[in-house]
Amino acid sequence: MRTCKWCGKQFDYSPFSRGSRSTEYCCGRCYNAAMHEEQRERQRNKEEAEKFEKDHPLLSSIFKFLIIGYFAVLLILGAVKKRGNNEQKSTEAAQETVVTQSSFKENSIVQSVKQQEIERVTEDLTMDYNIVVDGIEEDFAEESEIEEEIEEEIVENHGVVIVEEEDFSHQKIYDIVEEMPAFPGGDYELIKYIDENLNYPQDAMESGIQGRVFVKLIVEPNGSISNAKIIRGLGYGCDEEAIRVIESMPNWKPGRKNGVTVRVNIAVPVNFKLQ
Repeated sequence: MRTCKWCGKQFDYSPFSRGSRSTEYCCGRCYNAAMHEEQRERQRNKEEAEKFEKDHPLLSSIFKFLIIGYFAVLLILGAVKKRGNNEQKSTEAAQETVVTQSSFKENSIVQSVKQQEIERVTEDLTMDYNIVVDGIEEDFAEESEIEEEIEEEIVENHGVVIVEEEDFSHQKIYDIVEEMPAFPGGDYELIKYIDENLNYPQDAMESGIQGRVFVKLIVEPNGSISNAKIIRGLGYGCDEEAIRVIESMPNWKPGRKNGVTVRVNIAVPVNFKLQ
């Protein structure tokens, strides 16, 4: 079992692949949210650096001069070291050129035999590779035909889904589906909505409390939110405020399984950070 670095949810494996870091998150939504958070953090650091440079131009100039001097010293040392290596290689090459005629002929014979062996092995490997590739292409064509038949069957059976009932309590709740629920506009708009509508509790502000509250909720087949509850909180009024903001959200794009909208469990982090 692994723990998602963004929402804290336990999961067996990562159901998507976007690189080595994606395996640390339970789904693409958490991964994208984490990437947006890192991007915003880098933007804040950049703005702070620009503000420092504007407020302290003399210190900034001295710092830049020191950095340029440091890299200039590195370049000079590298050039000196490279020149020494080139001189050493030239000396070694001059020594190696002093060989006898018999030794040269012997090396030529050995190289010829090696080249013939390499050509023979390469030819055998090429033939084996062609055979394997042909087999893979045939298997892939068969699998593509099977997938097309399955997709046609799904479209015929579930192409049109009409949800007439608003009571979904009798339906099964899923943790992972083919198409996970999504906030209108994506993860960036979700973070923006929470930031704009979050009211920092006075008790938490006076006590210097900050961190992340995780709220578990169900996205219903019609996109509405239900059963919002805290799975990891901070106290000092932060938990209640997180529930309030989550329950005030507009309807989501519901999750789908086999083309049908279903109930899906998700966890949403709510950040409390003092400015």
